[in-house]
Amino acid sequence: MAHIDVVADDRAALKRVAARGTVGWNEGPGFVVSRRGAKLQRLVKDQLEETILLGAACSEVFSGPRLAKVLRPALEHQRKAIEAMEKDEPWEPLSIHTSAGLPAALEKFLNCLEKHLPQAPEAPEAPEAPGDANDWFVNLQLEGATAVWAGVEAVAHLRQALKPEEQKECLLGVAQASYHGAKTTALGQPALPRWPGAPRTTGQVAYPVPDSDDPKASEEYLEKFSTFLRDNPQVGIFIFEPQWGSSRLGRTWPPALLREVISRCHAASRFVLCDEVMCGLGRHGHGSLFLSAAWNLRPDAVTFGKSMASGLWRMGVPAPPNLFTNGTPNPLTSVAFADTARTCANTAFHVGVSQIC
Repeated sequence: MAHIDVVADDRAALKRVAARGTVGWNEGPGFVVSRRGAKLQRLVKDQLEETILLGAACSEVFSGPRLAKVLRPALEHQRKAIEAMEKDEPWEPLSIHTSAGLPAALEKFLNCLEKHLPQAPEAPEAPEAPGDANDWFVNLQLEGATAVWAGVEAVAHLRQALKPEEQKECLLGVAQASYHGAKTTALGQPALPRWPGAPRTTGQVAYPVPDSDDPKASEEYLEKFSTFLRDNPQVGIFIFEPQWGSSRLGRTWPPALLREVISRCHAASRFVLCDEVMCGLGRHGHGSLFLSAAWNLRPDAVTFGKSMASGLWRMGVPAPPNLFTNGTPNPLTSVAFADTARTCANTAFHVGVSQIC
């Protein structure tokens, strides 16, 4: 109980944190003392409670022995480096600024990622487009909000390079009631003053979302979406979540409907970013790393990631031509991802995920 007493004495620290609530809000979820899968021990109002919490923006697919297996190589990598430091011997850096070079582990990360990239969009004009249509890159970020933001910026640059004839104005299409449109998230924040007295900016347009997966309703929705495309030529980039997060309780798009919607976006010279922060890395149960690949969605970019309950995992955005976007390369992250990708390639793993899902 000594550890719990220390945490209880530090409850005042909650008043200094603006995270899921405002500064001074100390009635939040409390401190997590321990966890085992979805089972948590939390300190709330000086009382220790046990609860089962599903979701919480984290994956339960990688937990327990499976999570330990994924993290073990990164732990060994760090142990060897620390032992070399203690002996004043050369060591492979645990972090390095890109102005000095790149960590060796990054190569394994990129090689593993390349095997799982979603298919590139079908583009008849690709032969005349600059560069290799099968080329891609990844942009690394620390968390999901900036990963999505980086993805949007990357797709905007791609649009400018591949469609220079399109109108310069490029607004962002976001789903109704999604985090991408909320004014309290990173992507929604520019709609508010960035500082007191700052000029306001705009840039987001909410597109309609399907009410059901009934075939007749899908036909009606496609007509509605086509009308939206026609009436909003200023929207150059669309964000789609193949599986929504908590804003729509994990609901998924009907695969065929989303394929057709993305196809119509491309036919209208619009670009598409699929946000898989909540469902990527094999957590969707469809036998692939990315749901965009399993459903053959062919987006222009994909955001992915999640902490994997480890504190090591970073967010990413793979982008073609192919565009992938996920700061500073971290060898521990790269090592952990390589083992994650190997685990996700295991058929038995996907069977287990399907049972969970």
